[in-house]
Amino acid sequence: MRQGSGTYVTRPGIESLSESLKFFIRFNSGALLDLVEARRPLEAEIAALAAQRATEEDCQLIKEYLKEMEQNTKNPEAYVEADICFHESLAKATYNSILQLLLNSIRDALCENITVLARYDPPAIVEAIGYHRRIVAAVGQHDPVKASVAMREHLESITRGLKRLEKQTGNPV
Repeated sequence: MRQGSGTYVTRPGIESLSESLKFFIRFNSGALLDLVEARRPLEAEIAALAAQRATEEDCQLIKEYLKEMEQNTKNPEAYVEADICFHESLAKATYNSILQLLLNSIRDALCENITVLARYDPPAIVEAIGYHRRIVAAVGQHDPVKASVAMREHLESITRGLKRLEKQTGNPV
């Protein structure tokens, strides 16, 4: 709405979906676990397709983000950004614009998810890096089955970490 000018309807974009998800997760108990559950089929398929389609340049970029994660285990903000970029580079390596768009639409929510674990469950970061290494290896070997399994196991470990936090704090995540 613009005063003196009228009301205009705009086409909803990815930003509105992303903002909605971010606020939903921030203010709804149990939403982080729901997010991980939704990520499982999406990102397992992304990992499998990336393993099939990744170029040498794609593999190198994915490895670089893993290295950034490894170097920033004591810096949650830098770690989270590298982790997000890792997942985005996998989506890019699928060469599927819809999968890239879907992952991008949950970017802010993903950031919330990773930030919670990075800040409140540091052992989860070490565990996550191990799974990321397996994903990198599978993508580099162009093995879609191993890549998908490693991603699913990574997301299951995130679920375990979130449930540990729930138990420790007594609050749903």
